[in-house]
Amino acid sequence: MANSKSAGEHAPSVQPVRKIGFIELVLINTGLTIGCGLVVFGPMAASIAGPSILLILFIALGISLALVMSMAEIATIFPFSGGPIYSIRYGFPPKTANFFLVIVLIPMVALILGSGGTEALAFAYYVKYLIPSLAVLPDALIACLLILVVCGINYIGVKIFARTQFYLLIFMLVGLIIWGVLAIPHTQMELYKQPFFSEGLTPLLFLAALGLAYWAFVGTELGGTLAGETKYPLTIMPKAFIISALLIFLVNAWVLGIAIGLAPAEVLGAPTAAPIAAATRYAGAGGLAIMIIALSAAIGMHPPTLNANLSETGRTLYATAKEGALPKWFGNLSPKFKTPGNALIFVAILFCAVIAPNLVMILGAGACAMSAVIYIVLMLSIIMLKIRKPNIERPFKIHIAVPILAIVFSAALPVGLTYYIGTQVALEMGVSQTMGEIISAVLGLLFIVIAVIIYFVARKKMDIPASIEEFKEKVMKVDDDETIPEEEWTELRAPLRATGDELKKINKQYHILLTICLVLMVITAAFTAYLYFL
Repeated sequence: MANSKSAGEHAPSVQPVRKIGFIELVLINTGLTIGCGLVVFGPMAASIAGPSILLILFIALGISLALVMSMAEIATIFPFSGGPIYSIRYGFPPKTANFFLVIVLIPMVALILGSGGTEALAFAYYVKYLIPSLAVLPDALIACLLILVVCGINYIGVKIFARTQFYLLIFMLVGLIIWGVLAIPHTQMELYKQPFFSEGLTPLLFLAALGLAYWAFVGTELGGTLAGETKYPLTIMPKAFIISALLIFLVNAWVLGIAIGLAPAEVLGAPTAAPIAAATRYAGAGGLAIMIIALSAAIGMHPPTLNANLSETGRTLYATAKEGALPKWFGNLSPKFKTPGNALIFVAILFCAVIAPNLVMILGAGACAMSAVIYIVLMLSIIMLKIRKPNIERPFKIHIAVPILAIVFSAALPVGLTYYIGTQVALEMGVSQTMGEIISAVLGLLFIVIAVIIYFVARKKMDIPASIEEFKEKVMKVDDDETIPEEEWTELRAPLRATGDELKKINKQYHILLTICLVLMVITAAFTAYLYFL
């Protein structure tokens, strides 16, 4: 390439600040995925699989752990904003690194736009349900207003972003517990006694149900984008990833375990924006229970997911620009708030651009192919980094078999999911099942083709990656002196590991949460076995 500038030339004078604690990061990671995955795709999976949805959730958890543990390794090797980007940038040889970076970046942005746009529109649906007088407003208008609010929260500081996520997720968890208490008396034993594996459940349909259920876990592994704004990232990141995955499993198991006893498959799988609310209404659980689940979704599910999606995408663009693979404008931080303001505003505009003309459905239809490419490339970058640089410091290390398994999962899941989405596309467009699957695959591959075109057009303007040794030792070397006052902590100036009382506090929080999660998982496993033998 003609341009051989070092990535260090793009290092901004203003740096992100480290303000996110352990509990906050757990809830941010959880909020990256809980939303439509829980209240839309989960019920769809349950309508296909029947009571075996709980077994499917255990399998989805195992897949999620393979991915999140792989990404936790990357987050501790590169404890900087946009962490996963650095895995691609420095895992692959320099001549191919930029190519794979663009191949991942464009589909990732498209995928998150589809996901976040769906969350914003779902929020509009629930708001209209809760406040009927707003029914005169277009869904897109309400969704775009939410996006502007979320963008503002992200822009004015990582601390307020983290605190907002904390309170929204706590509201959701409390709401779901109350909903469950109100709904459980209305569950029907006859529904639990149906065949554990739903009648007509073929291997392909089982894989489709698994793909839908796994969609409730997608996003957690990208929490490493906030590594540059997390306190003690080498201590916190791996622990937060584990707890987030377990928490997502438990929330889904709680909701779906109750839902399959509230209503039959035709209600859970009906084409509605609120299948859990519909199941609650079907069971006669009362207006209060319906109101609680609607409030939980409107306040505690969709806004936090959009909040985290916007944050993650903004930081991904910021890191990519800082590395010289995007225009420098995206790599500028707000001097006052120390957040990637330009990137956040750009992403918010993109969200509104796809929501207003209702392009969300198109982006969603191509999600299978896009997600498969993203995760396969990310896992390959981890494997390549292990092979090419086996001796670099890895504060949290996984066996190479873990990302290899994650590649197998990432390649297999879209098979069943494409079948299911193809069915929905066929119904929407009035075409055959096969044509629906083709359309779904083509829409996903379209963004891969766009990424390839963008790369070949812009490759000469992209900086050549520095060596990983230069990157770690010079370009992004962190001054982790423990005597630095906390009010001065930034991405490149802060202790990376907790010690003393802080370490004891984090370990205590982690072990308490881990114990609670494991106990609840044992109870879930026992309930799953009971349904199987019932």
